[in-house]
Amino acid sequence: MFSNDAEVNTELAKKINSFSIDFRRRAIKVIVCALLAIGAISITLGSLQTKDFATSTATTSYPTVTPSYVPSSSNDAILTDFLITSNISNEFIIPHTPQYKAKRWMTRDDPLLLSPTGDNNDKILQRYALASLYFSLSQEGPSDIDWIEKDECDSIHIACNDDGYVRTVMIDGGVGGGVIPNEIGLLKHLENLSLVNNLLLSSTIPHAIRDNTELRQINLFNNSLSGSITDSIHSLPRLSYINLGSNRFTGELEGGFGNEMEKIILDKNDFSGPVLESFFDLPNLSLLSLSHNRFNSLLMSSTMEGFDSVLEYIYLDDNELNGTLPLGLNLMNGLKSLSLSNNSFTGKILPSMKNLVNLIYLNIANNSFEGYLNTAIRDMKNLKYLIASDNKLSGPLDNLGTFPDLEVLSISRNDFHRNSSYDFLASLSSTKISHLSFFESGLNGTMEALCLENLEEAFIDNSVKQTKDTCNLLANREKTIVFIEE
Repeated sequence: MFSNDAEVNTELAKKINSFSIDFRRRAIKVIVCALLAIGAISITLGSLQTKDFATSTATTSYPTVTPSYVPSSSNDAILTDFLITSNISNEFIIPHTPQYKAKRWMTRDDPLLLSPTGDNNDKILQRYALASLYFSLSQEGPSDIDWIEKDECDSIHIACNDDGYVRTVMIDGGVGGGVIPNEIGLLKHLENLSLVNNLLLSSTIPHAIRDNTELRQINLFNNSLSGSITDSIHSLPRLSYINLGSNRFTGELEGGFGNEMEKIILDKNDFSGPVLESFFDLPNLSLLSLSHNRFNSLLMSSTMEGFDSVLEYIYLDDNELNGTLPLGLNLMNGLKSLSLSNNSFTGKILPSMKNLVNLIYLNIANNSFEGYLNTAIRDMKNLKYLIASDNKLSGPLDNLGTFPDLEVLSISRNDFHRNSSYDFLASLSSTKISHLSFFESGLNGTMEALCLENLEEAFIDNSVKQTKDTCNLLANREKTIVFIEE
């Protein structure tokens, strides 16, 4: 039995051993399958997580900003949409333009970080306009941003009205270049614009300035602006002062300045063509300065209907004006200062100046005027400065007139009577004469006539008779007597 039992036991042992081996194999397979399944699940989950992260980072950018700020990408989209719907120039979507830089600054670096709410839309456009102006005038990038880094009304370059709208922009000197952007037209309450002494400021006056209908004063003196004056300027109904002097403007001047205009200063440019009558017919104009241009004619009728000029100062010197003086000039009896020097005028001074009895300053030098000087200026009792050198004036000077306030008298290089002498100076009844110029004028006489108390400088012919220094004229070191060789 033991043998049979032994066999049974042996067989049982074999089965048990075989089962054990088979179990272990199956267990290993199960474990391996489980591990493979877990691995597959892990790979799948990892893939899904990677895909979700990639999608997330591709659609959202988070710049380093103060936690309370809205992400800049959101700000940028909001401001971009707002500007698009505001019907303004789309230059803000073009990289590297001043407008693009302005929009980017407003959405990233502007401490105010304004966002359109409906109630503040005008203020956002105002800030965008000022930022565009800033970056237009600083095209290399801002060296400082202090004049728009806070509320614009707190800047030394800006003045606002009681409602916080910009009424004055004044940036005089220090601009590193650039242009005046069209966005200037967004400043609907702007009354005064001053960009003076910025020699690198170029291009033209933008057409959008026509939208600044509240503008009263424009001062762009001493820049490098060019182009012509267009209807954009003429259409400004309240404009009373414009100074475009010392620039590079060209073309002919059209009429069209509004009736509010008081002062027009366009000297030292390259304007040409005629000076139109409409300039002299502006009811409130007191100053017209067109010196140092290429104007060639002066159009002015002698009977301007309803004409009641308040002009006090006219400067037309250093042009190419020719012909005789228009009779209409005689209607401007309120003139205090008239400069026509360095042109090509001809003919007689009279009768065009007959009624200009309030003149204080008269400069007609370096033309080809003819006729008697004494009859032309005799009634100008208020003259302080009479400059008539380098003409063809003639006649005696003995009865030139009485000018008690005369300080400067220059009549060199004319054709006065040879028997005229310096003695006429006594008849002027002026004790204020400080500067005289008589050389090559046909005068004669003695030095004694020049013994004037306030005389500082005199230019006279070398042929003048030098008597004994009765008044110590030559000995006084504060006085300069220059003898000109004939």
